[in-house]
Amino acid sequence: HDMGVLHSTRVRRLAGGALDANAPPVGKADGAAGDCGSAASTGGGGGDAGALASTMSLKVNEESLRKAWETVSRSTKDDWHEWTRRVSIELLRQSPSPALGACVALAQDYQPLIGTIYNAAFVSCWNELSASAQDELVQALETALLSPTVPPETLHQLLNLAEFMQHDGSPLPISIRTLAAVAEQNAAYAKALHYRETEFRAQPSAATVEALIAIYSNVQQAEAAEGILKCAKQQHGIELKESWYEKLQNWDDALELYARKHAQRPDNWSY
Repeated sequence: HDMGVLHSTRVRRLAGGALDANAPPVGKADGAAGDCGSAASTGGGGGDAGALASTMSLKVNEESLRKAWETVSRSTKDDWHEWTRRVSIELLRQSPSPALGACVALAQDYQPLIGTIYNAAFVSCWNELSASAQDELVQALETALLSPTVPPETLHQLLNLAEFMQHDGSPLPISIRTLAAVAEQNAAYAKALHYRETEFRAQPSAATVEALIAIYSNVQQAEAAEGILKCAKQQHGIELKESWYEKLQNWDDALELYARKHAQRPDNWSY
């Protein structure tokens, strides 16, 4: 019973945190939340029935979720829109939180609600899945992230999910490089910068430095870019490239580097 109370309280807290500032938390029996509140909040059983419903934990049906997240035959933008909708609704339907599960009908009619509580529904189901089901779900998410036909709104939703799971202390086992590349492609520069800086700290490389330079240039953080160049050269021995200075419009340093290379090899004009 105590574990049920803790689980329900945690999921309701997550759900409340996922809602935007103008929306009331899920599970409140007033305003818009009344539409998706549990039966316990409106039933005739009084406070005891409400307390009992709030501590109940429903069992996740893994097979139903597998059918929803299956990515076979998803090849067009419309296919991925439908995939996103099905996964979102099924996560709500299978959520062990009665407060989230009660939102299924409203979410089907009012799609903006899905995006608002998607992360809370995901984490509530994720914690109940077996290890093999978690692996299959991650594979489906990676397929979606890397598909050339996935619409930008779906990619942003998945990137937000990855960030949410990391902050929740349960990061998804998806490559940092994959998340960084997807964030860069979708101009989610804050997320891309976080992932690239994490990658650089773990394994400094010229490719990571180049990616960071491009991001810093896009967000107009020239001083940060200069700092990463100095760090790459002085602390990690990475050879700097003229093109990096050019991206930063640092023409003097770029010219100096070109001149130095030409002095070392006057007959080589390949650079």
